[in-house]
Amino acid sequence: MTPIGHSHTQLTSNIALWAPGHRPSLGKTAHTTAGLTYPTDWIGPLPPSLARVHRAELVERLVLRMRAALLNPVQVELLLGYRRVQILQNTVVEFGREGWLSAYAWELLPGGRPCLVPRPLSFVSAVGQGHEGRWLSGFALGLMLEHRRYHYQRCQLSSVQELLPTYVMWVMSRLNDHLAQTIEMTPIHQAIERALLSNPHAMGGSTAHQGLDTAVLAQAKERLRFAGHPGDLAPTLKDYQDYQRCLQNNAC
Repeated sequence: MTPIGHSHTQLTSNIALWAPGHRPSLGKTAHTTAGLTYPTDWIGPLPPSLARVHRAELVERLVLRMRAALLNPVQVELLLGYRRVQILQNTVVEFGREGWLSAYAWELLPGGRPCLVPRPLSFVSAVGQGHEGRWLSGFALGLMLEHRRYHYQRCQLSSVQELLPTYVMWVMSRLNDHLAQTIEMTPIHQAIERALLSNPHAMGGSTAHQGLDTAVLAQAKERLRFAGHPGDLAPTLKDYQDYQRCLQNNAC
């Protein structure tokens, strides 16, 4: 399991397009070994300069993983007095007792293994919106890694590696447009925000209560509005925490 905070986690990363030990042999048997398939007609005509890089099996796997993340945008893990909310298989917000919280994001270790690393609270949105950029970047990195692995195994990496960044950017741009047209984001944003908030009516002990205070979050939004950010209603975890301390110290 991956270390996080004071313990370990079984949460999975969007950087890894396949779970460890489950990557199929791409090629003629990819569809039978990879499981579900997904049409890729949305990608449009392939630029001739990128034709030798393209692998339909990898793009197919990518879109399946991204759609799965959008359809199930939140995973909650309860362990040893901590409540962890993973958002879009990329960012983890960890809650502890007495308002303690921390943030993590999936990144790569030097050996290429995904690992959760601490992130400043200022980088993580306290509401449902604002998580898509890091989510897209993680999947782009996963696509890059799988392409590098595929071409390396076939002794082709040196001939295509300069094309890979351009190819990945092209695929992600097309895929982002496709997902925007086929998946409604409002319910996803609502599910994320609900998971981040505490539930004072939850049963089962203090662990179920850990989360952001609804009233404090609402006031943090108002504080941003009056601080000269009229269009910014997505406070970060740092904004939330700063306002919480302000209230506790009667300094607001």
